Amino acid sequence: MDIIYQYSLCFKHNIILKQRYEIQTLCNTISITKQSLLLLNAHSSSLHTINLQIFDLRNQTKVNNNDRSFGKQLPYTPLHKMQWNLRAEKDAWGIYVNQVYTGERFDTTDNESVVDPYILWNTGISYQWNISQIRGSLGFHVFNLLDEQYQAMKLRAMPGRNYQVNLSMSL
Repeated sequence: MDIIYQYSLCFKHNIILKQRYEIQTLCNTISITKQSLLLLNAHSSSLHTINLQIFDLRNQTKVNNNDRSFGKQLPYTPLHKMQWNLRAEKDAWGIYVNQVYTGERFDTTDNESVVDPYILWNTGISYQWNISQIRGSLGFHVFNLLDEQYQAMKLRAMPGRNYQVNLSMSL
């Protein structure tokens, strides 16, 4: 099944608290437009899923004549983001691999400073069992498999390769 969503939103109210002469007031500061294309591809066999998102979030309010953020991409909002997942199951065993791509983002409202794009690979294996009335699963996952050095926010390093073991039981 392929599902394609395309939509456009306009946010007219971004209310912030401003302090003027020791009096706090609420002020509407920005209008934002969002245009998006979302593609989901999932099959009933659950073997693979693809999720592609393309965003265009821009500031549409000019605060004054010196405002360099007007019409620019919002900070830390990637224009392109894609994720896909491939999963295989045999008997009680399951294995998956997925990839996440996050495109370049800006860390300032004037889009002058760029945060680099990155690609992460993740993988894992799981085993499911039934013992009497107890159902459970045991999984082992490796995130950031290739030990990519990346930043989700400027000057904030994210974890390198990391591991997760999970145990789930239903009584």
